[in-house]
Amino acid sequence: MICFENNREYVLRPAEYAPFEDSVAPLLEEEETVLLVCQAAGNGMIFTNRRVIAVDVQGMLGTQSDVCSLFYRSAQTFACDRSEESCSLEVFLAGHKMVRFLFDYPDADLSPVTTALARFTL
Repeated sequence: MICFENNREYVLRPAEYAPFEDSVAPLLEEEETVLLVCQAAGNGMIFTNRRVIAVDVQGMLGTQSDVCSLFYRSAQTFACDRSEESCSLEVFLAGHKMVRFLFDYPDADLSPVTTALARFTL
């Protein structure tokens, strides 16, 4: 199961929403929208306007999945860094926990995610 552990780094690459939709769609609130979909070692990271949803697909056929959410309201601060080869987003949570998302592709558009994070950290 994916869980947002302290000082954990998740290396992400772009992905389609369709493989994770069955697991994620029932969890979304009425005004919650998907902003960015990435994949980390077969598992999905779905960034919405309110949280990050990690989907751990299990089994040979992918029929079972575990889901873990990181709500932006629990973030105290965040930092975004961009280079020619990648970009990263560090989210610092209450209790001095830090989660780092490393986007392994330089053209990742993090502006909708950072805008959503800013709304909850201000």
